[in-house]
Amino acid sequence: MNCRIQALNFYLVLFVFLFVSAFTVKASELSIPEIVNKVQPTIVVIESKRADGIARGSGFVIDSSGIIVTNVHVISGALSVGVKLSSGEVYDQIQIRAYDERKDLALIQIPGFNIPSATLGNSDLVKVGEKVVLIGNPLGVLEGSVTSGIVSGIRTVDGVRIIQTDAASNPGNSGGPLLNEKGEAIGVLSFKLKGTENLNFGIPINYARGLLSLDNKLTLKDLNERINSSSLAFQKTDTNTFPRKWKSLTGGFRMVITQNRDNISVEVVLPDLLKAMGGFRTMDFKKDGTKYVGTSRFGAPCTYYSWGDKRNFCYDNRSMEITLFTSSRIEGVAYEPQKGAKFNCKDCTFDPPDLVKSPFVWIPE
Repeated sequence: MNCRIQALNFYLVLFVFLFVSAFTVKASELSIPEIVNKVQPTIVVIESKRADGIARGSGFVIDSSGIIVTNVHVISGALSVGVKLSSGEVYDQIQIRAYDERKDLALIQIPGFNIPSATLGNSDLVKVGEKVVLIGNPLGVLEGSVTSGIVSGIRTVDGVRIIQTDAASNPGNSGGPLLNEKGEAIGVLSFKLKGTENLNFGIPINYARGLLSLDNKLTLKDLNERINSSSLAFQKTDTNTFPRKWKSLTGGFRMVITQNRDNISVEVVLPDLLKAMGGFRTMDFKKDGTKYVGTSRFGAPCTYYSWGDKRNFCYDNRSMEITLFTSSRIEGVAYEPQKGAKFNCKDCTFDPPDLVKSPFVWIPE
């Protein structure tokens, strides 16, 4: 009888332990509204004034003293940078504590006090299939927008780990947090592949953790001079050491790049069939101050892309700019047809004809 009672007590204790453990694990997972309520007060809008206008990106506070993490590309090249908190407060002065150009991460400081800050997770523990949430400012005006998805992959590109997610993002989301189910920041959104809706990439938050030990106290001018000096150093590098084979993270194509002092030539690698039909795509850039300006030239017969039945050959020239040029990463904007624009093979035009800015990112193969 005593043995039965002891066995019953054992299973009762085991059941209670398993039930409490399961409840504890479940309780640590937050719903999306709970995550938003927890993290949204830490989201900021970063506005950068540039020679060609105003750009807006995202960031989030990671220390109550006013330390904010964002992307290097959100602030580099700007004439001035301002930060707007979720409370509506605006700070017109910032300092750059640390940055890593390769990883596209920057820590900036505003003169704040007791500002709501996000909890940082451990990105080394992130698993494929894990649910995630993105919060940011798409298009620079839709502040605090929320999307969700999963971790689609964890990859290494150019020596940097990146987290792939299918959570939707748009220009302006850059610098916003990628959050796990506990509402912890596990990544910083950096870029998306052009022409896709669910191929977005974040930089693991542990890289930002590593930058917290630094406090370089740089001004925006210091940052721009350092990045420009880095670019100039690569321009002086012997052409044999500069990578020739590159790939586009935003367009999916491969190319060969040749650098000759202030000039950059790009030849896109095309399929053999298109080349045999006379197709080509080249780009030529020339240094202009802190950027490179140039033109993309493209030619192809309509039939190759099923644009029509006639075999007339179409040519297309478009303006491009390179705003970041190093041996490990090239960034810029191209002026391209609007998404969904229809091509008319008869007169080689798009409808609507207006071109829009489209960012691109290239890395060595």
